[in-house]
Formats: sequence, C-alpha cells, structure tokens
Amino acid sequence: DWRLNEPFKTQLKEGNYTKSYSECIAGVDVGSRHDYTSLVVLAHFDKVWKPLVCKVYQPGWPAIIEDFEKLAKEFDIQEFAIDTTAMGKDFADMVVGKSLHVEPVTFTSENKSGMINHCKKLLVSQELSLPAKGCPELLLQFGEQQKSDIGGGRVRYSHPEARQDDLLWSWHLACKLIGEHIDTFMVM
Repeated sequence: DWRLNEPFKTQLKEGNYTKSYSECIAGVDVGSRHDYTSLVVLAHFDKVWKPLVCKVYQPGWPAIIEDFEKLAKEFDIQEFAIDTTAMGKDFADMVVGKSLHVEPVTFTSENKSGMINHCKKLLVSQELSLPAKGCPELLLQFGEQQKSDIGGGRVRYSHPEARQDDLLWSWHLACKLIGEHIDTFMVM
C-alpha cells in the first residue's frame, strides 16, 4: 500500500482540512487465479494528474470492496474504471452494489493499445506524472511490459515469467478515465 503525494490535505486555520487536489479517479485490475487485484488512484493536483495511492490486494473480494468504500470516502473518488474481463464482471457487479460509480472496461488487445497510447500522450503533454518515488513496483512493471505481434494486426501484452503487471494495468485504467472526462476535469 503506497500513499503518494502526501500530504494530500492542507490544514486551514483552526485545524480544519481541505483537499489539495480537485478530482480523484481510480483504476482496478481484477485478479484471477494467478495474480492479484490492484488499485491505482490518480488525483488532479495543480493541472497535473498524479498517483495518490498504489495498492495490491491479497485474494478476498469482500475485504477489497470494503477497502474501496473507505478509500472512495477518504479521497472522494468520483469513479472506478474496473477490468471486467472474465471474473472482473462479477467483481464489478459487486462494487456497483456498494454505490460506487464504476466504468466497466473489457480488456482486448485494441483496448490495451489505445490505453497505452493515451497514457503516452498524457505524459508527453505533462498532464500526467509518474511517481518519482514511493511505488517502485509500478515503475518496474512499466519497464518489464512486453509487446509481441500475434498476426492480423493484433498485439499481445505480457510480463516476464514469475512477475506481474497488475499495477501497470490499474494505472492505464485510471488514465482511461482521464481521457473520457478530460473536458469536465480540465474546467477546474
């Protein structure tokens, strides 16, 4: 559990606090038999989206969803982009039942390529910032991601044997929300 960009609250006179960011969104890669469920929360600080929380969960959906509810309240997360591929649909349905706003995303090679290209665009335009410290596993997963051509204009994304890429895809899912809501968020 990495909490980044602390403090995320600014103290006002008389001990009251206000958020130091204007918007907050999250991406969730749902784990299956061989990997973990992970979460990346991005917050909009001074016109730049920055990671606020990176977290990898042990199996156990009820406990994960309970933590999502706590984080949604603590950070005022407006939306969760959730991988609904395979078992992810059942997980997303459980999250929706908890009154959290969910954007379902089914992973396809085309979808993944689009998310990666969008992330690159946001990084180049400096609307998005990678964590400088605090989440070394996310940065490692960026460096390890492999892309291979499987024919017919399709590509496959993978990670090395015995490694994971859950945080990486949670990151891309959160970035996807920036693209869908950029006009709304950039009004601030």
